[in-house]
Amino acid sequence: MAKIKKIDFILPTEGRNSRIGFLSREFAKAFEKLNVKTRLLIPPKDKNPVPFLDDLYAYAPDCTISFNGILPDQEGHFLADMIRLPHIAILTDSPNGFIELAKSRYTTTLSPDQQYLDILKKAGCERTLFFPLAAPIDPEPVLPLNERRGSILMAPAWLNGEAIKTEWRRQMPPALLDFLEEVIYMTLSQPEISYYHAFQQILSERSESEQQTIRPWTTFSLFNQIEAVLRETDIVELLRALKGMDVDLVVQIGLVESWRRRLGAIADNFRFHEGVSFENLEGMIRQAKIFLTSSPQFKFGTNGDLYTSLLYGAYTFHNRSEFLEWAFRDGRGCFFYPYLDHAAIVSRATEVLSHPELFQEELEVGRRHVIEQETWIQRGELLLDWIPHFLDELPNALKLALHEPR
Repeated sequence: MAKIKKIDFILPTEGRNSRIGFLSREFAKAFEKLNVKTRLLIPPKDKNPVPFLDDLYAYAPDCTISFNGILPDQEGHFLADMIRLPHIAILTDSPNGFIELAKSRYTTTLSPDQQYLDILKKAGCERTLFFPLAAPIDPEPVLPLNERRGSILMAPAWLNGEAIKTEWRRQMPPALLDFLEEVIYMTLSQPEISYYHAFQQILSERSESEQQTIRPWTTFSLFNQIEAVLRETDIVELLRALKGMDVDLVVQIGLVESWRRRLGAIADNFRFHEGVSFENLEGMIRQAKIFLTSSPQFKFGTNGDLYTSLLYGAYTFHNRSEFLEWAFRDGRGCFFYPYLDHAAIVSRATEVLSHPELFQEELEVGRRHVIEQETWIQRGELLLDWIPHFLDELPNALKLALHEPR
């Protein structure tokens, strides 16, 4: 099989300063260390695409990579198919918003969670593989816990879950509302089940008449809403548990008041920081003793947040996850908090803050595991083994379908 020599990363139009831009830069750096030439490209928005396509044709990378894929244009054309250049779409979240990628012959879709593979395959993805996200490479030395200035830190995503639930109550029959509440509770309380599987399991236990009521509502849009609600629910319950402790919250620009309204009376217990860049957030994690991360949409995979916070030396709280609990089964610098068990959450946080030196050794074990097995270097090595197989499954001619190159 041919050796991979050149890979182009396709960035979203919002560019290099987004989370996708950060992940792309880190993965590109890893490939450079593996002796693969990389470029970071931003397609033109509402401009003539010919120079961009000419450049791709002339440079002739072995493949292109993007995080969350390149969706089709308004006419349904995929870039990878038009130029017959293999593309690897690395999803950072559930596949609900990316099912269209199944229509692209030249796109291979990688899922961060094993439980989503069935959904992608049922949607028609010919090539889809499990690919958990990773931590940055080249970690700098980190301060031990007892020398850190910060206390507890979280950077929660804004998900608008309460507005979604308001719409549910306005539009949906009571039987469906009760069903969705049960799906969310089962997902949050059991470390081994995704909300897709909770949905199917609980649906199968309903009467035929209830199933007939629920099935017409079963769409990817509804699954997106379920995910937003369960994620926000977990975040809010975690913060309720820690309302009496020293917590900093990093939120998006303009969303402090939205978070204050969502958290209600407990909001005054937290310090809000808005518009923090990824680089500055990294610095804050490096000073925090505890970093909180909530990703209940992943039970057999990860978006990499836990790996990254351990790499930066913070003791990490994460929702229960069978995949991660196995990897970090001896503690290893993290605590997998049980849903709604406020006492357990407060107890562990108090222990870490009061006696950080007692947790330093297990934190170093977890950090070493990340450095040795969970960075973009290891993921790059994996892809370099896989990519030749992807190429062998496709016609190998690189040819622009829109025009002949000048």
